[in-house]
Order: sequence, then structure tokens, then C-alpha cells
Amino acid sequence: MDINHFLEGVGLYDCKRVEVKTETYGRDLRSLSLPEINLYCDSKKCNGKRIFEYTGSHFGKIEISNGGKFNISYRCKNCREFFKIYSIIYKVVDNKILDVEKFGEYPSFGTRVPDSVLDLFGEGSDKKNFIKGRKSEDQGFGIGAFTYYRRVVENQKNRLIDKIIKVCRNKGMDEEDIKTFEDAKSEHSFKKSHDRIKDLIPESLFIKTHNPLTLLHNLLSIALHDKDDDYCLEQAKHIRGILTALVERIETLLKEDKSLNESLTALLKSKKEAKN
Repeated sequence: MDINHFLEGVGLYDCKRVEVKTETYGRDLRSLSLPEINLYCDSKKCNGKRIFEYTGSHFGKIEISNGGKFNISYRCKNCREFFKIYSIIYKVVDNKILDVEKFGEYPSFGTRVPDSVLDLFGEGSDKKNFIKGRKSEDQGFGIGAFTYYRRVVENQKNRLIDKIIKVCRNKGMDEEDIKTFEDAKSEHSFKKSHDRIKDLIPESLFIKTHNPLTLLHNLLSIALHDKDDDYCLEQAKHIRGILTALVERIETLLKEDKSLNESLTALLKSKKEAKN
């Protein structure tokens, strides 16, 4: 793979063979070109994907030998405030090929968890546990990631139901059905809550025609005692992906409804003023 794909998409301790641009100028010395990379910038100015540049030289190069380690720092080209730092161990295979492995990365590697998802957990232990699950997933610890995610979703089912209730109210759902959602919060387990409300979930929250609560329920019901780490890792990714998609869909619908209500209020106000 290319060095930029390695920096952007490979986690710690995963050795990869990469194709690089180097110039040999001594018996054991080479100049390695470091490309611009595409990363998520967490600064308030950006808060999105941006181009990052290597900050070590004006020429975007670093000196290497036949093997060893180096630290490199990247900075967002947009805000020029947010940095990404890597520690890398390497071995030269031939003039254009390196075996490389990250043994350090800050901020840590991984797909960024949207703020809307983290907000679901508040500031308590479940937020920390979800982040631990994300780190476990990044490091390939499938059983750990699955266990953290399952515990968090079970603990936070009522917050999730509350968000779904807001969507249902905005869509004009009957109060008797709303009460079913409220009653489901009293159930001890995610399974029992799901069984009560699964047929009332608005289709606007469906993920490619599938009920997201049912998808989560099926995943959380998996017994781990006879499953290997790779299988659990795959299922953990699904839990995070479905939960993220559901929360983001809820937030999008609530924002759309708020914007629509504001537009209708302004329109009705202007009509009333015109009549007067």
C-alpha cells in the first residue's frame, strides 16, 4: 500500500509493506518523501475531514537508514492548530519498499465517534466504556470491544428510547403508542424493551429497510462463550455502526423538524402581519 494509506488507515502494531518515494544519497542513507494525508480534524474551526501536511521540513522529506524508528508530526493545513503524531518502526526491503509498523499514535487511531453518539451516554462511566470499546476495536480485541459495546447499549437503552420518542411525537404518533414507548423503559433488559416497541419504530429511522432496534437486539443476543476474537470483532463493528447510524438519523430528523417548524412559524407570522 501507499504510505499515506498506511498512516490514515492502519492501527498500532500491524506491520505493513508499503511503497514509498525515496532518494538514496549515501551507502545507508535515504530521503523519504512524506505525502499529505486526509484525516479528521477535531479543532472547532474544522470539525471534519481535512488535508494534513508533514511539519518536519519545507520539502516534506525525512532522513532514514536501512532500518530503525522515527517520529513524524502532521498539521492540519486548514486551521493550522490540530496535530497528528506518529511513532514508526521500519525496515528497508529495497529502494522503494519498506516494512513499517506504528508503535505510537496521538490522537489515537480509529474512526472518530460522532459527538451525537457520545452525547447519548452523558458524562458517566458508559461514555468511558464506549471509548474503551472503540480502542479495543482499533487494537483488534474483539471480545473486549463487543462486551463494552453491549454493556453500554444495555445501560443506555432508556436514553435511546427517549430520543426515538421525540421523533415519534414530531411525526404525530398516537399518545397510546407513545405510552408503549414510555412503558418499555421500565423493562430491565434491552430485549424486553425491544419486544414491546419493535413494531412501532418509524420507518424514517430504518436503515436500508431494516428496523435498527431489531438489528441491535439480534447483535446483542449473540452468546460469546463459543465465539473467537475475530468473529466478535466483526460483530462489535456492526454494533457501533448501527448505533451510530441510528443516533445520527435521529439527530438529522429532529433538526429537520425543528427547521421546518421555525419556517412554518415565520410564515404564519408574516401572513398575520400582512393581514393587519
